[in-house]
Amino acid sequence: MSGLLALGDNHIGTRENVAAYDDSKRFRLHNHLFDREPSESIKPYLERAGFGGVAKINFRSVDSKLVFAMLERWRPETHTFHLSTGECTITLEDINMLFGLRIDGRAVVGEIEGPDYACVDALGIKPFSDRVKGAVKLRWIHDELIELEQHSQQTEEENILHAKLYNLSMIAVLLPDKSHNVLHSSWFKFVKDFDECGKYSWGSACLYYLYREMCKACRVGCMSVGGCSLILAVWTYYRIPRLAPRSEIAPSYPYATRFAQRGMEYFSSPNAYLDGYRFILDHMVQGDFLWRPYEKYPRCTQREARAWSATTYIICFHIMEMHHANRVRLQFVFT
Repeated sequence: MSGLLALGDNHIGTRENVAAYDDSKRFRLHNHLFDREPSESIKPYLERAGFGGVAKINFRSVDSKLVFAMLERWRPETHTFHLSTGECTITLEDINMLFGLRIDGRAVVGEIEGPDYACVDALGIKPFSDRVKGAVKLRWIHDELIELEQHSQQTEEENILHAKLYNLSMIAVLLPDKSHNVLHSSWFKFVKDFDECGKYSWGSACLYYLYREMCKACRVGCMSVGGCSLILAVWTYYRIPRLAPRSEIAPSYPYATRFAQRGMEYFSSPNAYLDGYRFILDHMVQGDFLWRPYEKYPRCTQREARAWSATTYIICFHIMEMHHANRVRLQFVFT
């Protein structure tokens, strides 16, 4: 059977590769951590740009063992996880409910390499002289944010610059560069105008990027994964409660905030223990996987509900990936 699949024996999830995996190796997550609370003065701008919900989330470290255990069950041919309880995946609904990102709207497309003047054109300021060709260092963005936050009385121009820099930080954590320390200049044009930025489907671009990085990471020998791993972790916690830490945070939109906090307690979940994750995933029975974890939570508009259950391509710049909603019908109350 493995020969019929895209990776065949090169998939990390085959019986032989699972048995041969050396757990002492360090599997890396290419995430940019960001837990800076936005000031009240810039929140209206973040809402207009489409990042008001995701700005409420603390982007903190994720258990790489959990991510690796899930990647062993990821099939790049279908963009789905194969569990004993059935086929499932991260959908546009999950992105919208967990992270508050828009999933309809314009496709995030444009030039792959932005011009050198893109930063000045979008922000009105120049980065430090140690900038990388075609990109700026995230350190510079964070330093600018810290400096602006220290101003007790910000002018309107400073609030606008502050919000633009914050939006760029959100893009960096949702669609992280593998170098882990730069942001390509192609992103700057999107934050130039808040209202125009809010018209883009950031949710589908974020999901596309995560799909693509997971498809790369499930190959034998790959020791890192890009994309926003917090999405995968929080999705797993909501769908498979046996793997979730204990959280005293009441669920509120966006619902990732419940599991993106400091000091969560791991009493019954196998925290940082790969074989423990494997055991639970291999011995799941019906009821261990929640097909509709958001049913009791407030819903979004019917228009968005139609969009998130669509079997369609999701796009980011020049590459497309398929959103196979038709393969996970139980996640949309279809039988």
